[in-house]
Amino acid sequence: MKFEYVLFAIIAAAILLAAYFPSMYMIIPKGPSTAHEGQINEAHAALLQKYIDSGKYRCCLKEACHYCMFKKRSEKDEAICDCLDDVVEGRFPCGECAGEILEGKGNYYLRSYFAKSLASEMGEDSYPMLKRLMQEKYGISPEEQA
Repeated sequence: MKFEYVLFAIIAAAILLAAYFPSMYMIIPKGPSTAHEGQINEAHAALLQKYIDSGKYRCCLKEACHYCMFKKRSEKDEAICDCLDDVVEGRFPCGECAGEILEGKGNYYLRSYFAKSLASEMGEDSYPMLKRLMQEKYGISPEEQA
């Protein structure tokens, strides 16, 4: 009987301590510091600019996508982006570019090609709706689009 009271007291004390000091039983990971995050962003931007300068990273957005930098590789393990060519030739670009185009962040000079390239994957029945969306996002009439 005495053992049960002692055990109950220990369990009750543990519960009270856990409730009072939640960090004792929870590990809360910390993200990178602001300074470290800035260094990561600078290194990322420099690497992206290197690929753009090489001429092998041709994106269809106002600001180059990041997806292709990590997912598409050449034989020499260099990042490549052919989304600009894909859009102009009526093929679907990478997923990031497709989403950004739909948000109005595509390269303005390619706007006449966007609806057709997106419809190549989304289905031809989506083409009229995409043309209207491009008119709304980029100010280009359906007649002016490819």
